[in-house]
Amino acid sequence: MLIRLANMRDAAALAKVHIKCTSQMSRSFMDKLGINFLTFYYKILLGEKKSVVVCAENEYGQIVGFHSGSLDTQEHFTMLEKNKVMLLVSALPAILRDPRLLSGMYKRRASRSAQHDVFVSMEGPRAEFWAWINNEGPPGGAVAVLKKWISIMRLLGAKGIRFEVDEDNTHALDLHRAIGAVLVREYATPDGQVRFLMEYPDIKPRNIKPSK
Repeated sequence: MLIRLANMRDAAALAKVHIKCTSQMSRSFMDKLGINFLTFYYKILLGEKKSVVVCAENEYGQIVGFHSGSLDTQEHFTMLEKNKVMLLVSALPAILRDPRLLSGMYKRRASRSAQHDVFVSMEGPRAEFWAWINNEGPPGGAVAVLKKWISIMRLLGAKGIRFEVDEDNTHALDLHRAIGAVLVREYATPDGQVRFLMEYPDIKPRNIKPSK
């Protein structure tokens, strides 16, 4: 397995992994907006000055997992806002199939406003998305990607890396806690979903036993 920084040429591959990892999750949303939307979304993220995206390749050079985030959450949200029209256009095929997605996009955009920062960490370093295709790569590959991402963020000066995890995503919660993440706040989203705001304090990630 090769772990490396992702680049603009990886946008489509990251989109495919994202969809493959979330399409069976009942509460997932971005995958429902389609491959064109997610590819454009990852092009935006990868083009940001302070984004950090680490991916893992298998022996055939295929991306099987990644972890994304940014040293500057506000930069990321600003870039999404600047590209909101093209993001909407890229999602049109999916919206035409299911018009309810348009309302979902609006709600998620609203959740990034200053008035709703209780739901999303709005400033400083933030973990964005952690994906790993089941049964791909060596045991512990997903955790290795996460730890490499944290290490790179630390080298670049990140402190107090925050992220959100849904209460029912127990596997991810257990892994984050095992590596050293701590709970900052528990809250309920407008749609009634219990979510945890977590943080990696300024410490080296702990070692845990390899697992898939």
